[in-house]
Amino acid sequence: MRVKQPSGEILFREIQYFRQTWIWVLLICGCLTSLIPVIVVSISDKSNSPLLVIPLFLGIQLINLSCFYFTRLETIISTEGIYYRWRPWFKKYRFLDKKTITEIQVLKYPYLQYGYHRKKGFGAVHNISGNKGFRITLNNKSMFYLGSQKINTVTNILDKDYAEVYRYSSK
Repeated sequence: MRVKQPSGEILFREIQYFRQTWIWVLLICGCLTSLIPVIVVSISDKSNSPLLVIPLFLGIQLINLSCFYFTRLETIISTEGIYYRWRPWFKKYRFLDKKTITEIQVLKYPYLQYGYHRKKGFGAVHNISGNKGFRITLNNKSMFYLGSQKINTVTNILDKDYAEVYRYSSK
């Protein structure tokens, strides 16, 4: 279910950004590498039309970089349930009602698999960095994995407020 605002008492809030140095090195190197052929063709061609391509190409690359810079994963755990969303792409939160949750398990996730995707055994994965997070299983058997940089805080909250469905895993 999608909701505009979280309800209930907020127990935990985390906002994660794509700010890893190695990701930015790869993104910027990719932009520069793809720009080199455009510059070479523009210099070798004597007309002015290729020079107009460079600003257009740079604009597209800047849009790509800004998409990574401004994208963030917001996770909220409240007394009513768990909320998450990818900003600026989604204005509403995805809401996982506490009543429909059958299990929450803290798990390690394979490194270097970030963003949103699906993986067998984890369900819909939402991860920005690192390999720690928690998997939520609903009563209809659908699963969601939310990565977290503050897994110790999440573990404490789940242990207190979601004790009936929380399972700790050392995996």
